Amino acid sequence: MRTKWGRTPAVGVSRKVVRRRGILLGYGLVDEVVTAIPVIGAPLLRAALSLSYAQLGFLFAVAALSGFLFEPALSLWSDRHGQRGWILGALGALTVCFAALGLADTYGELLVLFAVYYPAVGIAVGLAQAVVVNEADDATSIMTRWTLLAGIGDLVGPLAISAVAASHYGWRMLAWLGAALWAALLVATVRVPFAPGPSSPRAGRRPGTWMLVREALATPTLWRWAILAWIPTMIDELLLAFAALYLHGVRHASEAEVGLLITGTLVAAMAALALLDRVTVLRAMAEQKPRRLLALMALGVLFGMVGFLTATTPIAAGAGLAVVGLFGAGWYPIAQGRTFAQAPGRAVVVRAITSLGAPLEALLAAGVGLVAQRWGLAAGVACIATAPLLLLAALAGRWPAERPTPAGAGSP
Repeated sequence: MRTKWGRTPAVGVSRKVVRRRGILLGYGLVDEVVTAIPVIGAPLLRAALSLSYAQLGFLFAVAALSGFLFEPALSLWSDRHGQRGWILGALGALTVCFAALGLADTYGELLVLFAVYYPAVGIAVGLAQAVVVNEADDATSIMTRWTLLAGIGDLVGPLAISAVAASHYGWRMLAWLGAALWAALLVATVRVPFAPGPSSPRAGRRPGTWMLVREALATPTLWRWAILAWIPTMIDELLLAFAALYLHGVRHASEAEVGLLITGTLVAAMAALALLDRVTVLRAMAEQKPRRLLALMALGVLFGMVGFLTATTPIAAGAGLAVVGLFGAGWYPIAQGRTFAQAPGRAVVVRAITSLGAPLEALLAAGVGLVAQRWGLAAGVACIATAPLLLLAALAGRWPAERPTPAGAGSP
């Protein structure tokens, strides 16, 4: 069966595809572990090169701008020539980049390396996700597993960095650890054969990439699901960062208590993702009635946020935050999976379009920071707490007809 987007994935998965899928899903885990290095390791980087706070902030700003400018265009270009070479090239660039970060001793070198790092990681991880989604019948199930592995990376990354810091090895050892992880992923990927891409000559004649972009931009359901996939960023790292500040500054939790409560939230989120992946009823509802399931989850997150903000003790506030993690973890994989489903076989195009929302994340973080600075941490967290209301508003109203899910869809 063909659509204007390409070929509907066939039912049945070979061992070769399962092996490739396992390695590509591992990109989400490695990405979260390595991404934590420049973030959590920022104090070590600052101490190693005697950077000011302004220099550190500008470093991340340049990196984010570079990623926003180059990643979508390069990803779309890869759609015409196959993703394997681009993934391997990006992994090679990341390996060299992190090795060089461990040797850099000037601010100018850091700026160049960070400007290379962000687009490279976006291409490697983004295209790996696109390949594994294109090969699957059930994008929602694949995105659930991807998010679950990324959640494990969220836990492993800080622990690994803390262990390196406690051993007094410093920033350079952290950077070389990142280089080793990317190199290991490169070696694993080199040994994996890729199927012909949707636009490669061996895959048959396909419409042009830019024609597909125009068609995607004219697909109402794709845009609606893309908006729903952006809202979960409000209850991801942004919420955890301000929740940690709130627990410490307002509820007077110790640093150790804050760490335990945040960890509990992450564990609750991973438990929810495991249930979404393994419980048949939840998987079926996520595929057949995703809007209803998201609405129920939004109500659960709203309940948890109210509990978090009204609690008078750190433990009670942490319980409310865990409820948010439990009900909010499935937002992103369901919404992103349905976004991919609007353009089967064209995950690269979908990712390029949805990446246009990246500046909104920066604006949101800046806005919450300004509110917290002016009216206090509780007000800043309350802004984030509007996420379930925004999700419910985005779900409301009349929806255009969606693309039917292929018969027998289901990820093994």
